[in-house]
Amino acid sequence: MRSGCFDITTLAEYIDEQLSAREKSAVEAHIAQCDECMETFAVSKQILAGMDLSKQRVPAPLAVIAEVLSGVRQKARSLIRWATDLTPPAWFMAPNLSPVRSGAAAPAGVEAVTVERNLDNLHAELYVQRTKAERSMMAIRVLKESEPAKNVSITLSREGGRSMARFLNEEYEVFDRLLPGAYRLRLEQEDRLKGVYRFELDDEGFHEREDDTP
Repeated sequence: MRSGCFDITTLAEYIDEQLSAREKSAVEAHIAQCDECMETFAVSKQILAGMDLSKQRVPAPLAVIAEVLSGVRQKARSLIRWATDLTPPAWFMAPNLSPVRSGAAAPAGVEAVTVERNLDNLHAELYVQRTKAERSMMAIRVLKESEPAKNVSITLSREGGRSMARFLNEEYEVFDRLLPGAYRLRLEQEDRLKGVYRFELDDEGFHEREDDTP
């Protein structure tokens, strides 16, 4: 939520028509110039339109609206949208011996995202690029104190699909032909779990998931 955005309770009261005329005007003025809040309202109203709030007993309708708004806003925060003007990271462009790791820059118009995440004392950097037939490619490198980490194994699992395990022998590893869906990235170093990172790939982009349990 950006500075100046209204809290969930105020937004719920606006939807439930419980604000004064002055408060309502302030909310509408903000929504008109805030793309994030505009999207939250558009998606939330679609969800609420399919719910029969008159049948709700506990929680009360206002609490239901607030819960929907909170869920939509949280998902929006966790979304990293595909970008067509994203330059691949320098480490991915470095020459490599393997043909699949050609290091070529992304062609114009290719959709991609970059993500960084700390897992214990390791720092993971991901470059995800959409390829053909709704599939994606992910390159990942792992650092420890700004240097390539040693003795690291990477396991990428898709819910309802197969798991792929790699040992990080080079500067980075590539997982290609990734289908849309929910994934779990597991990092181990010297047979010790360093962390689990969950994410989802779809047409909108890359969704981070907060559940980091093994």
